[in-house]
Amino acid sequence: MKKILAQIIKVILSILLVMIIVCAGLIFYVYLKNPNFVKSSGLVLKGAIYSAINLEDKAIEIYKRAGKINSSNPIVYDAMARSYARLEQWGKAIAYLKKGIENVPEEERFYKLIFYYYMSEDLNKEAKEYFEELLKKNPTNKLVAKYLRLIKGLEAFGGLDKKSKDGR
Repeated sequence: MKKILAQIIKVILSILLVMIIVCAGLIFYVYLKNPNFVKSSGLVLKGAIYSAINLEDKAIEIYKRAGKINSSNPIVYDAMARSYARLEQWGKAIAYLKKGIENVPEEERFYKLIFYYYMSEDLNKEAKEYFEELLKKNPTNKLVAKYLRLIKGLEAFGGLDKKSKDGR
């Protein structure tokens, strides 16, 4: 029984070693291809540590540095938006998601988060206008169309009051 257990552990460790080597190879490949992506991702990780201990201002400062290194790294915009949301600075969170959509339009989570943040602040009119604007720019974007339908559906069924940030 001990021999079988030892063999199983040996196989598991071998598999883990191969996985580590593959991951290291992928990281090295990505670094060679785009070193700024790796550098900015490292800064985001550092910022996430500050965010985890509720030092959002310090995290945001680090995320901004990461964004300067690589503006096409989607995790930078995601992290910035989430930190501002934790501080309940919804306008800034939305602004960073809009920047993220401009720079990395294929990143689906940005659309979901911006929808959520608009709804969190009852900025229904602004949400509708923003998604309509996005759909005009890219009429084939199914994700934008989905959220726009959701906004219009909620509005039609009275699920949204028609309040906006300017009180209209």
